[in-house]
Amino acid sequence: MGKHSFTFIGQDNASPNNRAYDENQRNKKADGDTFIWNYEVLNLPAYNVVQKITNNPYGTDKNDHQKILNGSYNLVTTYTPKANAPVHSVMFGHESTSDTPNWSNSGTGQITASYTDASGKTITATKPVAADPQKVYDPSYFGWDSSMKAFPAGIQFTIKRTIKVEATKNTPVTIGPDTIISKAADGTTQELGRSDGLNFNSVGSVVLNVPASIDYGKKHLNFAGEIASKTAKGELSIFNDTADKQKILLTAEITDSSQDSNQLFSNFLDYKYKDSKTNTTSYDNISKFKYDNSSFPADHKLLLWKLGGSDNIMEPVLKMPQSISSNNIGKHQATLTWTMTLGPN
Repeated sequence: MGKHSFTFIGQDNASPNNRAYDENQRNKKADGDTFIWNYEVLNLPAYNVVQKITNNPYGTDKNDHQKILNGSYNLVTTYTPKANAPVHSVMFGHESTSDTPNWSNSGTGQITASYTDASGKTITATKPVAADPQKVYDPSYFGWDSSMKAFPAGIQFTIKRTIKVEATKNTPVTIGPDTIISKAADGTTQELGRSDGLNFNSVGSVVLNVPASIDYGKKHLNFAGEIASKTAKGELSIFNDTADKQKILLTAEITDSSQDSNQLFSNFLDYKYKDSKTNTTSYDNISKFKYDNSSFPADHKLLLWKLGGSDNIMEPVLKMPQSISSNNIGKHQATLTWTMTLGPN
């Protein structure tokens, strides 16, 4: 406990060593500057803060999103110390900026404080939560002896509130984190812990997965025709992890490496697909690729392409002409950028 200082010098592993200096290098010495780190250890316990609704019958959906509907619920927050140290007084906060407006407190909550005394007996007291959100709680609030100037080591708190929720199954509900803050006799405050917030009826997200790389292997210069990929890391797919249909547009753009003046991929990378009108295999430059679906199903995954996939909708292939310039000898690289746009239905 108390204020402390830690001094050190530094160097790297080069030969010879390079010494460490402060950013101004005003006191540059042969063996490097001496750095001083000042810090203070407070005799305060950190708290594990857990917030949960104890009477929610709706559980989770198949994507493990918590669900909740209209009704009254018991919101319980527990504050358990991680170390055995006393606290002079405490305040309890709530980050309302994270709250959605479709829930509210209903009535007066209850706060319980408990600790184990020297004889091993558990001492417990329950009082109404103060109306003032800035209320400073000390032992006297719980009716304990006035000689108790601080909460004893190991003090635990539980706050129980009734809340009212107005939500349908697709209405997101967010309850912001709760905090516990110590307040010393001199007025100094220090946050001791905070809970995670609670989220219900998550609307999910629309996820685009793309291959990290595609390798077309090696071919002789005089090769003509289609070159399929030899290896690929990942797949091209869209996953709608929401409860609603989505309007989705997916396009592609190819950019050759700056070292590839012949722009081999820009010129010859096509996408192969089956023409629904003619039921024949067709090709077009990858830059013209477009997947447009104004009613992409909810909770649905679409696989567009995967190496070796039997149900591929398209496939990126190199379509080489009868002859290409000898200037194309060598290694070719390009960046294929996929852009997914979501729009209103």
